Amino acid sequence: MKRTTIVKAILFISISFFTYSCYYDKEEQLYPVIDTNCDTSNVTYKNTISTMMASNCTSCHGANAVANGYKVDLTTYTSVKANINKIVSAIDHQSGFPPMPPTGTKMDACKITQIKLWQTAGALNN
Repeated sequence: MKRTTIVKAILFISISFFTYSCYYDKEEQLYPVIDTNCDTSNVTYKNTISTMMASNCTSCHGANAVANGYKVDLTTYTSVKANINKIVSAIDHQSGFPPMPPTGTKMDACKITQIKLWQTAGALNN
């Protein structure tokens, strides 16, 4: 009886190990294409993010955003920081979020990377 229990345990562990090691990952997530022309060394709110918001977002998401039905004003640091998770999900075209920009064309990959880096660094007002 003791031998049978040991054999069952070894079999269970072996099957668990092989099952656990099988998974599916997307190649682009595992090995993202690095844009050598994309400056990711000094991403700041003042020089990178606010400029990007002004040129890509605030025509719809400006000071009158609530009045126009867009509901998100992205002209201030406070508002951008408060909405950064939604912004990243929308510009990354993740399901459950309206794609931004709404034309269907994603923002430049470099810009998305810079926003994500700023977010990961704590979304500082720098």
